[in-house]
Amino acid sequence: MKLNINKFLSSTVLLAICAFLLFGLSGCNRVSTLRLSINSFNSFVQLGAISIKHHKPNVITVVIVRHAERANDALTEEGEKRAETLARLLRNSGVSAVFSTNTTRTIETANNTAERLGIPVQIYNSIPEVTDLIKSEYSGNVVLVVGHSFSVPETIEALGVSAAPQIGNEFNNLFIVTIRHDGKASLTHLKYDIHLDL
Repeated sequence: MKLNINKFLSSTVLLAICAFLLFGLSGCNRVSTLRLSINSFNSFVQLGAISIKHHKPNVITVVIVRHAERANDALTEEGEKRAETLARLLRNSGVSAVFSTNTTRTIETANNTAERLGIPVQIYNSIPEVTDLIKSEYSGNVVLVVGHSFSVPETIEALGVSAAPQIGNEFNNLFIVTIRHDGKASLTHLKYDIHLDL
């Protein structure tokens, strides 16, 4: 379905895009954080359709999320819908690698995106393992990292952002860390809703 950008993109979403491009891609010398709450799934999908993949070969873009809603270690029905929403959101984002911890809830969250993009889910065992790999092997790429409430802020900080926000018991956070060629990192903080028609 082709979305009408004039119909679905609010001024807030446009502000988010501008801020992301300004702070994340133009190379600001300080960490910047933008918090955006989007109530319309269609608006957010359109934001995803405006590819976050940049054309600067030395810049790394890392999308970081917590696993979706779960019961025990498996996703609930709501969690499955969130994982599918994430996959739809990132379908045109340029993601070339998907990383997950070795738990059912994170793998199930990552699987929808990986399957949609036709790439495998790569398992990581520690934050330094995945962040060092991303920084050394994924220059010029966009990658997705799925983690946990405690590990998401630690991952953000390991990628070079100071004082990452704590996420508590929330499942709707989506963080975008942009790492420049000189190692300086910036952070964009978004929130996304489940598409209820899934």
